[in-house]
Amino acid sequence: MRYVINEHEADVEIQVLDATGRTSQVLQSMRECQAGRCGCPTDQYDRLTGMDVNAADDEVTVRLQPLTGQRLDLEQLRACLDYTIAAARD
Repeated sequence: MRYVINEHEADVEIQVLDATGRTSQVLQSMRECQAGRCGCPTDQYDRLTGMDVNAADDEVTVRLQPLTGQRLDLEQLRACLDYTIAAARD
């Protein structure tokens, strides 16, 4: 699996690619974050006002909307994604 992070003004879009066979695990992790039970080793969840998660056969797309006046730290998001992908591989 790999991921791509793109900023669109303040919003951030994350695509987890090549997730064939692991899409459900990645999706479950992202849905836990949506529900406020994020297991990632970062505080970025506290900076969000919204999070949309969509999945296809081998791809999960996440759109993050930060609180007004906040910017998301891309390095911290990478740490979270590395954690999430490693957990999905187990």
